[in-house]
Amino acid sequence: RLGIVERGRLATLSSGFLYEGDPRRARRVASLKAAKIAEIVRTDLADGRQVLIAGHYDETTAIVNEVLLSQGIEVLTLTGKTPKADRPRILERYIAGDVDVLNARASMIGFGFNLQNVGSTIAADINDSFELLYQLERRSYRYGQTRNVRFHYPRVAQLQDVTWRNVDAKRARFHADVDRMERLFVEAMREELARRVS
Repeated sequence: RLGIVERGRLATLSSGFLYEGDPRRARRVASLKAAKIAEIVRTDLADGRQVLIAGHYDETTAIVNEVLLSQGIEVLTLTGKTPKADRPRILERYIAGDVDVLNARASMIGFGFNLQNVGSTIAADINDSFELLYQLERRSYRYGQTRNVRFHYPRVAQLQDVTWRNVDAKRARFHADVDRMERLFVEAMREELARRVS
């Protein structure tokens, strides 16, 4: 079994870099993931969708940006390195549709942001946190969303299989729990209505 540290190391390798000692310094390694993300972006832009790319690492954001820009795709960037004063304007431009691609560190758009404009979401990095994926999905499924959103989870087979199975199992448990809670709520409401009517 791979521990969480090993799975994190495989996640960074799949995204095209590896931390060696100092977490502020990363060594680039070959990976096709950024090219796959760019392919998804091109397809979804051609379908008239605004695209949100979110990862866990600033280095992933930088690698994906390099590939997108090299292909002539305009992209806004929001990471921990983005000056705080600039962050609201970047989001405003994206929401207004001035630029159709936002590449952000997931923690920068986590809780509470309303991004109903999003038509496609790409998880650039996957780790063991189902909560982070759930929050990413919930940024676009908000009141005012008018279409089905495409969700993409590109990953490198064998490097991220264990992590994906773990997150997918957490997702299945979450949905099963929600279904059970909804059934119990409906059952309780029926019982209460029957009690009040009789």
